[in-house]
Amino acid sequence: MIELYIGLILVIVIIIYAILKYNELKYFQIQVDKKWGRINIILKKRYDLIPQLVEIVKGYAKHEKDTLVDVAKLRSEWQNTDSQKTQTTIASEIETNLAKIAIVVENYPKLKADKSFSKLSKELVITENQLAKHRLNYNESVARYNVRVNMFPRLIFAKLFKFKEKGFFQFEENED
Repeated sequence: MIELYIGLILVIVIIIYAILKYNELKYFQIQVDKKWGRINIILKKRYDLIPQLVEIVKGYAKHEKDTLVDVAKLRSEWQNTDSQKTQTTIASEIETNLAKIAIVVENYPKLKADKSFSKLSKELVITENQLAKHRLNYNESVARYNVRVNMFPRLIFAKLFKFKEKGFFQFEENED
């Protein structure tokens, strides 16, 4: 009879422990998702500025049309996908193209002096700084979550409850 009570207590302890570990993993998963949501808001703001920037640059740099078209196309692709991995890839490509636009601007002093362009450029710089800050914050949350998903004994519960590692938000290294 005492073995039955010990067995019952052991089962209850294991169930409580599993619930605690599940809740802990779920909490960190929600934190990562919440931080990705913040990044998404900043990326949307960034991509809302791009068409205005493209229109201003088009007026000055007609022969740089390919870069401008690429940015506009990538912006549309970003809006039409829900995949975090695809959004990250597109964000990286847009980052590269924005760098190309910055180089183009250097060749057009009148464009640099344009008040609308100057205002948009400042907004874009602020947005990029916010994105960098939130990207760092997001990646730190991903690291904390991934540690929990991969460390014993949480690893057992992570596999049992189908918690998967999250990917970091990194831009491709660009030599330009």
